[in-house]
Amino acid sequence: MPENLTRLFKETLENVIDDAVDALLAADIRRQLAGQGVDPESAHVDALIRHIRAGTTEDFTWEGDAEDPAVTLNLNHVADLIQPLVDRIDAEGIRGAVTDDYASSLIAALGEDWPNQRAHEDEALADLRGHVTETWDRPLTLFRILLTCSRECFAEFAAASRRSKGEEGSSVREALFYIYGRMLRTTTAVRILLEHGIADEAYARCRTLDELRVVASFISEHGDEAGRRYLDHDAVMLWKNLKKEMAWGAEAVPKSIRCRIEANSRAAIRKHGESFRHDYGWASKFLKNRRGGFNEHPKLAQLAGATLSSGKPQGHHPFYVDSSLQVHAGITGAMGLGPASEGLPVGHSNRGLEQPLIWASQCVAAASTLLQAHLPSRDAIRKIVYTAALTKLAERITEEATACAEAVEREMVRDPLTPER
Repeated sequence: MPENLTRLFKETLENVIDDAVDALLAADIRRQLAGQGVDPESAHVDALIRHIRAGTTEDFTWEGDAEDPAVTLNLNHVADLIQPLVDRIDAEGIRGAVTDDYASSLIAALGEDWPNQRAHEDEALADLRGHVTETWDRPLTLFRILLTCSRECFAEFAAASRRSKGEEGSSVREALFYIYGRMLRTTTAVRILLEHGIADEAYARCRTLDELRVVASFISEHGDEAGRRYLDHDAVMLWKNLKKEMAWGAEAVPKSIRCRIEANSRAAIRKHGESFRHDYGWASKFLKNRRGGFNEHPKLAQLAGATLSSGKPQGHHPFYVDSSLQVHAGITGAMGLGPASEGLPVGHSNRGLEQPLIWASQCVAAASTLLQAHLPSRDAIRKIVYTAALTKLAERITEEATACAEAVEREMVRDPLTPER
């Protein structure tokens, strides 16, 4: 119920402005009283303000007593007094105070109203999730199965890597441990977003999945040295980001910590060369520039081209480009995944889930297969069967997600006036 905030905003604003105007009225009244020789603190100013607020233009009279004389205040000008007082809220430099009071009052009102609003939102969200689950149940179920298998694969890989620490391939396995762990976290986020019908943001996270897949594939292909360089590069990026934070006025980092971070970065650059200071500098040794030397400023697209574009156009997969559009502020990302005719989506939708479902499942299945290749085990048959199962799961997800998307489109064609849930 979006009107709740508007209503609370209006009511609270009116109350705060009324209080501010009353304060200015009281000051004006006290000046008049003082001009007639009456102690303004002894007068019934609140009663007078209520008299004014009643809309009357009759004079207001104090009978007086032994200490204060009778006083009559001329209220003919009151009808024209209120708006100038409202204007003075800005003119007299008290706008900030009034704004703070108003904001605090609004927050308090929202807090009081929140239980009702939350119940309404929870009901709407449950209805939406039920509709998404009903429509996309098969591919979403398969996606969860794939994610569960991938987590089990990761747990097995982590345990085996610990047992084989120090053996050949340990640097590759350590690098893949961190990369794949991040991939599982991101895939979980994609799943949650999809189950709530937030396709655009789920697709945006697929860009991260693809980047992780590219880096994992590159390290896998180039072996232990690539894995070690990737791990050592953390020192460079940590110092680079810390310098940027300090330049933007971040809280000072203790000198002892700052010096240690800087020293680690310098040591890594001395060990691996000047190109190591750049974002993908860890991969520079394995990429050639046009002159045949090391590529000192490698880009992610070059890593992708070196590992994943065999027999295909160089650079990123079209899915990566599409998901990137959902990350950036361009018009394509702003319009989202739904047809432009539906208007700008600002919440949950039952459309567009197929693209992030397909791409996320392909990324995590490919990465799980990569882990199997580096699993320190002699059971080759098991690896082959496990890899085939993961690949087939991703293919099934593609088929089911495509079928669901077509069903949703047919439903919209049959009844275009049906509101999007």
